[in-house]
Amino acid sequence: MASSSSSNHEREVDQDCIQSALKEDKSYTKHTPSMASSSSNHEQEVDQDLWQACAGVEIDIPKLNSLVYYFPRDHIEHSSSSPDECTLLSRYYGSCLCRVTNVSFHADSQTDQVFVKFLLQPCNTDDPKTSAPSPIPNPNYYPTRRNRINDNAVSFVKVLSKSDIPEGLLVTKALIDCIFSQLPQNPIEIIQLIDIHGKIWEIMLQLKDGMFDRLTGGWYDFAKTKNLTPGDSIVFMLKKSTKECHVGIRRAVINRPISAKDVEEAIQTARNMKSFEVVYYPIQGLPEFVVPKDKVDAALHVRWRRENPVMFAYEYLGGREPVKCWHGGRILDFVHRENDMSNWPDCWWRVLQIVWHVSPEILEKMPNLQKDMSPWELEIWNCSVVIKSLQ
Repeated sequence: MASSSSSNHEREVDQDCIQSALKEDKSYTKHTPSMASSSSNHEQEVDQDLWQACAGVEIDIPKLNSLVYYFPRDHIEHSSSSPDECTLLSRYYGSCLCRVTNVSFHADSQTDQVFVKFLLQPCNTDDPKTSAPSPIPNPNYYPTRRNRINDNAVSFVKVLSKSDIPEGLLVTKALIDCIFSQLPQNPIEIIQLIDIHGKIWEIMLQLKDGMFDRLTGGWYDFAKTKNLTPGDSIVFMLKKSTKECHVGIRRAVINRPISAKDVEEAIQTARNMKSFEVVYYPIQGLPEFVVPKDKVDAALHVRWRRENPVMFAYEYLGGREPVKCWHGGRILDFVHRENDMSNWPDCWWRVLQIVWHVSPEILEKMPNLQKDMSPWELEIWNCSVVIKSLQ
Protein backbone atom coordinates (compact mmCIF):
# COMPACT_ATOMS: atom_id res chain seq x y z
CA MET A 1 0.00 0.00 0.00
CA ALA A 2 1.33 3.35 -0.99
CA SER A 3 1.41 6.29 1.43
CA SER A 4 2.05 10.00 1.15
CA SER A 5 5.68 9.31 2.13
CA SER A 6 6.16 6.29 -0.17
CA SER A 7 9.28 6.22 -2.27
CA ASN A 8 9.44 6.00 -6.04
CA HIS A 9 10.65 2.42 -5.60
CA GLU A 10 7.38 1.46 -3.90
CA ARG A 11 5.40 3.04 -6.72
CA GLU A 12 7.42 0.93 -9.17
CA VAL A 13 6.60 -2.19 -7.16
CA ASP A 14 2.89 -1.38 -7.50
CA GLN A 15 3.27 -1.11 -11.26
CA ASP A 16 5.12 -4.46 -11.35
CA CYS A 17 2.25 -6.04 -9.46
CA ILE A 18 -0.22 -4.67 -11.98
CA GLN A 19 1.73 -5.99 -14.94
CA SER A 20 2.08 -9.39 -13.26
CA ALA A 21 -1.65 -9.56 -12.62
CA LEU A 22 -2.37 -8.55 -16.21
CA LYS A 23 -0.20 -11.36 -17.58
CA GLU A 24 -2.16 -13.90 -15.55
CA ASP A 25 -5.45 -12.64 -16.97
CA LYS A 26 -5.32 -13.54 -20.67
CA SER A 27 -8.75 -12.06 -21.39
CA TYR A 28 -7.85 -8.60 -20.17
CA THR A 29 -7.31 -5.91 -22.79
CA LYS A 30 -5.22 -2.95 -21.73
CA HIS A 31 -6.53 0.56 -22.32
CA THR A 32 -4.42 3.63 -21.89
CA PRO A 33 -6.38 6.34 -20.06
CA SER A 34 -6.52 9.65 -21.87
CA MET A 35 -8.69 12.70 -21.93
CA ALA A 36 -10.38 13.70 -25.16
CA SER A 37 -10.44 17.23 -26.43
CA SER A 38 -12.56 19.76 -24.61
CA SER A 39 -14.87 20.47 -27.53
CA SER A 40 -15.78 16.84 -28.27
CA ASN A 41 -16.38 15.89 -24.63
CA HIS A 42 -18.37 19.02 -23.94
CA GLU A 43 -21.02 18.14 -26.52
CA GLN A 44 -20.98 14.36 -26.17
CA GLU A 45 -23.95 12.89 -24.33
CA VAL A 46 -23.17 10.71 -21.32
CA ASP A 47 -24.73 7.68 -19.66
CA GLN A 48 -28.01 8.85 -18.13
CA ASP A 49 -27.85 6.49 -15.15
CA LEU A 50 -24.36 7.74 -14.22
CA TRP A 51 -25.49 11.32 -14.84
CA GLN A 52 -28.32 10.85 -12.33
CA ALA A 53 -25.98 9.26 -9.78
CA CYS A 54 -23.59 12.22 -10.09
CA ALA A 55 -26.37 14.80 -9.97
CA GLY A 56 -28.03 13.29 -6.88
CA VAL A 57 -31.16 11.28 -6.19
CA GLU A 58 -33.10 14.44 -5.29
CA ILE A 59 -32.72 15.89 -8.81
CA ASP A 60 -35.74 15.38 -11.09
CA ILE A 61 -35.26 16.30 -14.74
CA PRO A 62 -38.39 17.16 -16.79
CA LYS A 63 -39.16 14.71 -19.58
CA LEU A 64 -39.10 15.37 -23.32
CA ASN A 65 -42.31 17.03 -24.63
CA SER A 66 -43.49 17.82 -21.10
CA LEU A 67 -44.74 21.24 -20.02
CA VAL A 68 -42.52 23.24 -17.66
CA TYR A 69 -42.24 26.68 -16.12
CA TYR A 70 -39.04 28.61 -16.75
CA PHE A 71 -38.22 30.94 -13.83
CA PRO A 72 -35.70 33.62 -14.91
CA ARG A 73 -35.15 34.90 -11.38
CA ASP A 74 -33.98 31.47 -10.27
CA HIS A 75 -31.90 31.13 -13.44
CA ILE A 76 -29.95 34.26 -12.48
CA GLU A 77 -28.73 32.60 -9.27
CA HIS A 78 -26.88 30.02 -11.39
CA SER A 79 -24.85 32.69 -13.20
CA SER A 80 -21.35 33.69 -12.19
CA SER A 81 -22.46 37.32 -11.87
CA SER A 82 -25.73 39.18 -11.92
CA PRO A 83 -25.54 42.65 -13.47
CA ASP A 84 -28.14 45.20 -12.44
CA GLU A 85 -29.71 45.20 -15.91
CA CYS A 86 -30.14 41.41 -15.78
CA THR A 87 -31.79 41.58 -12.37
CA LEU A 88 -34.02 44.41 -13.49
CA LEU A 89 -35.00 42.54 -16.65
CA SER A 90 -36.00 39.42 -14.74
CA ARG A 91 -37.96 41.43 -12.18
CA TYR A 92 -40.45 42.60 -14.74
CA TYR A 93 -40.60 39.32 -16.58
CA GLY A 94 -41.88 36.43 -14.53
CA SER A 95 -42.23 32.76 -15.35
CA CYS A 96 -42.68 31.43 -18.86
CA LEU A 97 -44.73 28.33 -19.67
CA CYS A 98 -42.72 26.20 -22.12
CA ARG A 99 -42.61 22.79 -23.73
CA VAL A 100 -39.40 20.75 -23.56
CA THR A 101 -38.54 20.03 -27.20
CA ASN A 102 -35.13 18.52 -26.47
CA VAL A 103 -33.17 17.38 -23.42
CA SER A 104 -29.62 15.99 -23.41
CA PHE A 105 -27.23 14.92 -20.63
CA HIS A 106 -23.57 16.01 -20.60
CA ALA A 107 -20.46 16.37 -18.43
CA ASP A 108 -17.78 19.06 -18.54
CA SER A 109 -14.62 17.76 -20.20
CA GLN A 110 -12.30 19.40 -17.66
CA THR A 111 -14.11 18.98 -14.34
CA ASP A 112 -16.53 16.07 -15.08
CA GLN A 113 -19.27 18.24 -13.60
CA VAL A 114 -22.61 17.06 -15.00
CA PHE A 115 -25.14 19.33 -16.66
CA VAL A 116 -28.23 19.07 -18.83
CA LYS A 117 -29.28 21.08 -21.87
CA PHE A 118 -32.91 22.02 -22.35
CA LEU A 119 -34.41 23.34 -25.57
CA LEU A 120 -37.58 25.17 -24.56
CA GLN A 121 -40.41 26.44 -26.74
CA PRO A 122 -42.58 29.13 -25.08
CA CYS A 123 -46.28 28.26 -25.14
CA ASN A 124 -49.25 30.46 -25.90
CA THR A 125 -50.98 30.91 -22.56
CA ASP A 126 -54.26 31.53 -24.39
CA ASP A 127 -54.24 27.91 -25.56
CA PRO A 128 -56.44 25.96 -23.12
CA LYS A 129 -54.44 22.77 -23.77
CA THR A 130 -51.31 24.28 -22.26
CA SER A 131 -52.55 26.94 -19.85
CA ALA A 132 -55.13 24.82 -18.03
CA PRO A 133 -53.98 23.76 -14.56
CA SER A 134 -53.37 20.09 -13.93
CA PRO A 135 -56.30 18.14 -12.43
CA ILE A 136 -56.87 18.97 -8.77
CA PRO A 137 -55.46 16.14 -6.63
CA ASN A 138 -57.23 14.62 -3.65
CA PRO A 139 -57.22 17.36 -0.96
CA ASN A 140 -55.82 14.81 1.52
CA TYR A 141 -52.99 13.83 -0.79
CA TYR A 142 -49.94 15.70 -1.90
CA PRO A 143 -47.62 13.85 -4.32
CA THR A 144 -44.16 13.46 -2.87
CA ARG A 145 -40.85 13.01 -4.67
CA ARG A 146 -39.94 9.47 -3.74
CA ASN A 147 -36.49 7.89 -3.89
CA ARG A 148 -35.45 7.23 -7.45
CA ILE A 149 -35.12 3.44 -7.75
CA ASN A 150 -33.19 2.19 -10.75
CA ASP A 151 -33.40 -1.57 -11.24
CA ASN A 152 -30.49 -1.52 -13.69
CA ALA A 153 -27.84 0.15 -11.52
CA VAL A 154 -26.69 0.75 -7.95
CA SER A 155 -24.48 3.63 -6.85
CA PHE A 156 -22.26 4.61 -3.95
CA VAL A 157 -20.75 8.02 -3.11
CA LYS A 158 -17.39 8.28 -1.32
CA VAL A 159 -16.24 11.70 -0.05
CA LEU A 160 -12.46 11.99 -0.38
CA SER A 161 -10.43 12.50 2.77
CA LYS A 162 -6.96 14.05 2.91
CA SER A 163 -5.33 10.60 2.87
CA ASP A 164 -7.45 9.13 0.07
CA ILE A 165 -5.54 10.92 -2.68
CA PRO A 166 -1.85 10.34 -1.79
CA GLU A 167 -2.27 6.98 0.00
CA GLY A 168 -4.91 5.40 -2.21
CA LEU A 169 -8.69 5.45 -1.93
CA LEU A 170 -9.85 3.71 1.24
CA VAL A 171 -12.35 0.97 0.35
CA THR A 172 -15.02 0.77 3.05
CA LYS A 173 -17.18 -2.29 3.75
CA ALA A 174 -20.22 -0.40 2.51
CA LEU A 175 -18.47 0.28 -0.81
CA ILE A 176 -17.48 -3.39 -1.11
CA ASP A 177 -21.02 -4.60 -0.37
CA CYS A 178 -22.54 -2.19 -2.87
CA ILE A 179 -20.07 -2.21 -5.77
CA PHE A 180 -17.31 -4.82 -5.39
CA SER A 181 -19.14 -7.73 -3.73
CA GLN A 182 -18.75 -10.01 -6.80
CA LEU A 183 -14.96 -9.68 -7.05
CA PRO A 184 -12.81 -12.76 -6.24
CA GLN A 185 -10.74 -12.56 -3.07
CA ASN A 186 -7.34 -12.35 -4.77
CA PRO A 187 -4.43 -10.54 -3.05
CA ILE A 188 -4.33 -8.14 -6.00
CA GLU A 189 -7.33 -7.49 -8.21
CA ILE A 190 -7.23 -5.30 -11.32
CA ILE A 191 -10.51 -3.51 -11.92
CA GLN A 192 -11.72 -1.37 -14.77
CA LEU A 193 -13.44 1.91 -13.96
CA ILE A 194 -15.25 3.69 -16.80
CA ASP A 195 -15.39 7.46 -16.30
CA ILE A 196 -18.31 9.59 -17.39
CA HIS A 197 -16.71 10.26 -20.78
CA GLY A 198 -16.33 6.54 -21.50
CA LYS A 199 -12.59 6.34 -20.79
CA ILE A 200 -11.40 3.16 -19.09
CA TRP A 201 -8.96 3.29 -16.17
CA GLU A 202 -7.02 0.30 -14.81
CA ILE A 203 -6.79 0.44 -11.03
CA MET A 204 -5.37 -2.04 -8.54
CA LEU A 205 -7.49 -3.14 -5.60
CA GLN A 206 -5.41 -4.60 -2.76
CA LEU A 207 -6.48 -7.28 -0.31
CA LYS A 208 -5.35 -6.98 3.33
CA ASP A 209 -6.26 -9.36 6.15
CA GLY A 210 -8.94 -10.95 4.00
CA MET A 211 -10.57 -7.60 3.14
CA PHE A 212 -10.17 -5.19 0.26
CA ASP A 213 -8.16 -2.25 1.57
CA ARG A 214 -7.36 0.52 -0.90
CA LEU A 215 -7.36 1.46 -4.56
CA THR A 216 -3.69 2.08 -5.33
CA GLY A 217 -1.84 1.43 -8.61
CA GLY A 218 -3.57 3.43 -11.35
CA TRP A 219 -5.48 5.47 -8.77
CA TYR A 220 -2.72 8.07 -8.57
CA ASP A 221 -2.87 8.77 -12.31
CA PHE A 222 -6.65 8.98 -12.13
CA ALA A 223 -6.58 11.40 -9.18
CA LYS A 224 -3.91 13.58 -10.81
CA THR A 225 -5.63 13.70 -14.21
CA LYS A 226 -8.99 14.52 -12.65
CA ASN A 227 -7.37 17.09 -10.33
CA LEU A 228 -9.07 15.62 -7.26
CA THR A 229 -8.92 17.44 -3.94
CA PRO A 230 -10.11 16.53 -0.41
CA GLY A 231 -13.84 17.10 -0.14
CA ASP A 232 -14.54 16.02 -3.71
CA SER A 233 -16.71 12.92 -4.03
CA ILE A 234 -16.25 9.81 -6.15
CA VAL A 235 -19.49 8.32 -7.46
CA PHE A 236 -19.29 4.59 -8.13
CA MET A 237 -22.07 3.00 -10.18
CA LEU A 238 -22.42 -0.70 -11.00
CA LYS A 239 -24.50 -1.68 -14.03
CA LYS A 240 -26.32 -4.87 -13.07
CA SER A 241 -26.86 -5.99 -16.64
CA THR A 242 -23.24 -5.66 -17.80
CA LYS A 243 -21.41 -5.81 -14.41
CA GLU A 244 -19.48 -2.73 -15.57
CA CYS A 245 -18.27 -0.29 -12.93
CA HIS A 246 -18.62 3.39 -13.83
CA VAL A 247 -17.18 6.33 -11.92
CA GLY A 248 -18.10 10.00 -11.76
CA ILE A 249 -17.05 13.05 -9.75
CA ARG A 250 -18.80 15.65 -7.64
CA ARG A 251 -16.74 18.72 -6.89
CA ALA A 252 -16.65 20.19 -3.39
CA VAL A 253 -16.09 23.66 -4.86
CA ILE A 254 -18.10 24.39 -7.98
CA ASN A 255 -17.61 27.37 -10.22
CA ARG A 256 -20.78 28.67 -11.80
CA PRO A 257 -20.04 28.36 -15.53
CA ILE A 258 -23.21 30.13 -16.71
CA SER A 259 -22.67 33.79 -17.55
CA ALA A 260 -25.16 36.55 -16.87
CA LYS A 261 -25.17 37.23 -20.61
CA ASP A 262 -26.48 33.70 -21.23
CA VAL A 263 -29.31 34.33 -18.80
CA GLU A 264 -30.19 37.67 -20.40
CA GLU A 265 -30.28 36.12 -23.88
CA ALA A 266 -32.57 33.35 -22.64
CA ILE A 267 -34.95 35.86 -21.03
CA GLN A 268 -35.08 38.07 -24.13
CA THR A 269 -35.66 35.11 -26.45
CA ALA A 270 -38.43 33.76 -24.23
CA ARG A 271 -40.10 37.17 -24.23
CA ASN A 272 -40.14 37.03 -28.04
CA MET A 273 -41.83 33.59 -27.88
CA LYS A 274 -38.93 31.96 -29.71
CA SER A 275 -37.29 28.63 -28.93
CA PHE A 276 -34.30 29.02 -26.59
CA GLU A 277 -31.69 26.81 -24.93
CA VAL A 278 -30.70 26.82 -21.26
CA VAL A 279 -27.99 24.84 -19.48
CA TYR A 280 -28.69 23.54 -15.98
CA TYR A 281 -25.96 22.44 -13.56
CA PRO A 282 -27.41 20.64 -10.51
CA ILE A 283 -25.64 22.55 -7.74
CA GLN A 284 -26.55 21.98 -4.10
CA GLY A 285 -28.04 25.08 -2.57
CA LEU A 286 -29.36 26.58 -5.82
CA PRO A 287 -33.00 26.35 -6.95
CA GLU A 288 -34.22 24.59 -10.09
CA PHE A 289 -35.28 27.08 -12.75
CA VAL A 290 -36.95 24.64 -15.16
CA VAL A 291 -39.77 23.10 -13.14
CA PRO A 292 -42.44 20.62 -14.38
CA LYS A 293 -45.83 22.26 -14.71
CA ASP A 294 -47.50 19.36 -12.89
CA LYS A 295 -45.21 19.91 -9.92
CA VAL A 296 -46.02 23.64 -9.75
CA ASP A 297 -49.75 23.02 -10.15
CA ALA A 298 -49.77 20.36 -7.43
CA ALA A 299 -47.93 22.66 -5.03
CA LEU A 300 -50.38 25.51 -5.62
CA HIS A 301 -53.36 23.27 -4.92
CA VAL A 302 -52.11 22.92 -1.34
CA ARG A 303 -53.56 25.25 1.28
CA TRP A 304 -50.37 26.73 2.71
CA ARG A 305 -50.89 28.17 6.18
CA ARG A 306 -48.72 29.64 8.90
CA GLU A 307 -47.22 26.99 11.19
CA ASN A 308 -47.70 24.23 8.56
CA PRO A 309 -44.90 21.65 8.92
CA VAL A 310 -42.93 21.31 5.69
CA MET A 311 -39.98 19.30 4.39
CA PHE A 312 -37.24 19.86 1.84
CA ALA A 313 -35.60 16.99 -0.07
CA TYR A 314 -31.85 16.36 0.06
CA GLU A 315 -29.49 13.44 -0.55
CA TYR A 316 -28.29 11.42 2.45
CA LEU A 317 -24.96 9.57 2.06
CA GLY A 318 -24.74 7.81 5.41
CA GLY A 319 -26.17 4.47 4.27
CA ARG A 320 -25.25 1.78 1.79
CA GLU A 321 -26.59 3.76 -1.17
CA PRO A 322 -27.53 7.45 -1.56
CA VAL A 323 -31.15 7.96 -0.57
CA LYS A 324 -33.52 10.89 -0.57
CA CYS A 325 -34.23 12.34 2.88
CA TRP A 326 -35.82 15.51 4.17
CA HIS A 327 -35.04 18.53 6.32
CA GLY A 328 -37.98 19.60 8.44
CA GLY A 329 -39.31 23.07 9.19
CA ARG A 330 -42.46 25.15 9.50
CA ILE A 331 -43.99 28.13 7.74
CA LEU A 332 -43.38 31.27 9.78
CA ASP A 333 -45.03 33.84 7.53
CA PHE A 334 -45.84 34.92 3.99
CA VAL A 335 -43.67 37.48 2.22
CA HIS A 336 -45.34 40.37 0.40
CA ARG A 337 -43.28 42.29 -2.13
CA GLU A 338 -44.13 45.65 -3.61
CA ASN A 339 -44.24 45.90 -7.41
CA ASP A 340 -43.83 42.14 -7.73
CA MET A 341 -45.50 40.00 -10.37
CA SER A 342 -49.19 39.40 -9.74
CA ASN A 343 -49.75 36.72 -12.39
CA TRP A 344 -50.13 33.05 -11.53
CA PRO A 345 -47.78 31.35 -10.54
CA ASP A 346 -45.39 34.32 -10.12
CA CYS A 347 -47.38 35.70 -7.21
CA TRP A 348 -46.29 32.56 -5.31
CA TRP A 349 -42.60 32.85 -6.14
CA ARG A 350 -40.65 32.74 -2.85
CA VAL A 351 -43.52 33.83 -0.66
CA LEU A 352 -42.95 31.28 2.11
CA GLN A 353 -40.75 32.26 5.03
CA ILE A 354 -39.54 29.05 6.67
CA VAL A 355 -38.00 28.27 10.04
CA TRP A 356 -35.85 25.15 9.64
CA HIS A 357 -35.24 22.62 12.40
CA VAL A 358 -31.62 22.00 11.41
CA SER A 359 -28.20 22.87 12.78
CA PRO A 360 -26.33 26.07 11.81
CA GLU A 361 -23.74 23.89 10.03
CA ILE A 362 -26.40 22.52 7.66
CA LEU A 363 -27.78 25.99 7.01
CA GLU A 364 -24.30 27.16 6.09
CA LYS A 365 -23.88 24.33 3.58
CA MET A 366 -27.31 24.88 2.01
CA PRO A 367 -27.76 28.60 1.32
CA ASN A 368 -31.15 28.09 -0.32
CA LEU A 369 -32.57 27.17 3.08
CA GLN A 370 -31.64 30.65 4.29
CA LYS A 371 -33.98 32.28 1.78
CA ASP A 372 -37.71 32.55 1.28
CA MET A 373 -38.97 29.57 -0.70
CA SER A 374 -41.54 28.76 -3.36
CA PRO A 375 -44.25 26.15 -2.72
CA TRP A 376 -42.96 23.85 -5.47
CA GLU A 377 -39.62 23.55 -3.64
CA LEU A 378 -41.32 22.09 -0.57
CA GLU A 379 -43.67 19.35 0.55
CA ILE A 380 -46.11 19.16 3.40
CA TRP A 381 -44.53 17.07 6.17
CA ASN A 382 -45.40 13.40 5.67
CA CYS A 383 -44.22 11.09 8.46
CA SER A 384 -44.82 7.89 6.50
CA VAL A 385 -42.58 9.07 3.64
CA VAL A 386 -39.80 10.09 6.04
CA ILE A 387 -39.91 6.79 7.92
CA LYS A 388 -39.91 4.78 4.67
CA SER A 389 -36.82 6.61 3.43
CA LEU A 390 -34.90 5.63 6.57
CA GLN A 391 -35.75 1.90 6.36
